[in-house]
Amino acid sequence: MNKLASFISYLFHPLFVPLYLGFLILNSQYILIHGSDLLILKLLVKLSIYFVPAIGFAAIYMFLLKQFGIINSFKMKTKQERKIPLLFIFLLFGYIGYEILVNGYEHKSFALIFLIASFSMFFALIINFRFKISLHSIGMAAATGYIYMIIPYAKFNLMPVFIVSLILTGIVGSARLVLSSHSPIQVYMGFLLGWNVSTFTFLLLY
Repeated sequence: MNKLASFISYLFHPLFVPLYLGFLILNSQYILIHGSDLLILKLLVKLSIYFVPAIGFAAIYMFLLKQFGIINSFKMKTKQERKIPLLFIFLLFGYIGYEILVNGYEHKSFALIFLIASFSMFFALIINFRFKISLHSIGMAAATGYIYMIIPYAKFNLMPVFIVSLILTGIVGSARLVLSSHSPIQVYMGFLLGWNVSTFTFLLLY
């Protein structure tokens, strides 16, 4: 059971969730301005330009933190270990989201993903000064909230995707409990934070 829970935790690591959302946007052909196939191709290029390097750079940064002993493992079990990575992700994703948003790109979908991730990490960092909160729950809930908000704009019915995402959020939260990485309240608080940040950011910037 622990091996399965560990696999689920790695598969749905918060760092990977924005990339999954980026692919979902392309596959659903969801674009805020209802773009053409050519625009879809442009978005695919931007996915490669922004998401893959950003997540790769963040992963390399985490590796370096581990190598220099700033964090003991990628699981970041203590509040102290989480501070620098959370600050870095907040600044990196926030900068990328801002650049996409202000440089006149044809849509806001990618920018929203980065900004939601950035804002989520900011609030997680603030909360982290008092107690741990489940970053996995934050990431999954933010993704689920985002999917819920884009349902009216998708070119096909995303309700089944939303339901699957909601179920996966519960599975990931359960995996964190099985591994004793968090208490139930930390998982629930993560879900509430991720969902609220995602939906409010969408409403604010759409």
